Amino acid sequence: MSSVSRRRVGILAAATTTAFAAALVGPATASGTVERSAQAAPGDPVNYGDVITLENQHGGSGGYLDTRNAAGVSGAKYGVSTATKPNRDNGSGRWKIVNAADAAKTGRVNNGDVVQLVNQYNGGRGGYLDANQPANMSGSKYKVYTTDKRDRDSGSGQWTVMATSGQSGPIVEGGGIHLLNRYKDNGGFLDTRNHATDGNKYGVVTSNSWDRDKGSGTWKVGKVG
Repeated sequence: MSSVSRRRVGILAAATTTAFAAALVGPATASGTVERSAQAAPGDPVNYGDVITLENQHGGSGGYLDTRNAAGVSGAKYGVSTATKPNRDNGSGRWKIVNAADAAKTGRVNNGDVVQLVNQYNGGRGGYLDANQPANMSGSKYKVYTTDKRDRDSGSGQWTVMATSGQSGPIVEGGGIHLLNRYKDNGGFLDTRNHATDGNKYGVVTSNSWDRDKGSGTWKVGKVG
C-alpha cells in the first residue's frame, strides 16, 4: 500500500467506525489535474454553509453532481446523476454543505467531518443527497437520490468527507474528495457508473471502492460565489 493510501486509512479510522475502515480495501485514487474554477482562488477553505459544485473525475471529466427529474421512489425526491454543466437548471448542480450533527454549525469543513449536502434546485429545495435502495450491480452498493428528510434511514443522508491528498485540516476549493455514505455505518463511496438514463452524462450510485474505475469515486470541489 502506498504512503498516500496509508494516510487515508489512518484518517478514516480516526473519523469513522471500524466498519468504514474495512470498506477501504482497494487501490488508491488518482486525482486528475483539471482546470481550476474561476469563481474562487485555488486552495480557499470550504466552510459550513458554502454552496459548492462537485465535478466527478472519471476520465478527467465525469460531469457535475446534479439532480434531474422526480425520483418515483419511496422516500426520494429527485434522481441524481452527473451533468456536463455545473448549473444545468436553476441550481440543480449546486449543493449547500452543512454539518450532519448541527446544521447551524459554522467554520471550516475538515477532512473526516460528517456532512450533509442540500441540493439548491428551485431555491434550495432540491433535497438532501441520500442513499436509497440496493444498486444491484457488481461492485456497487446503493442507488442515490435526494430526499426531503435530513436522516431518512440510519445515516443514509450523511457523508464522511475525505481529502484525496490524505492530509488533515480543511477541505479546499479545487481539491479532490471522496464521500463515504454512513448508511448503517457502511453505505459506500459516491461513484459514477454507466451512462445516465435521464439525459445527463453518468448515473450515480455508491461503491465498495473509493476508486472503482479511473477516478469514478473522486470529486473536485468548486465554490460558488
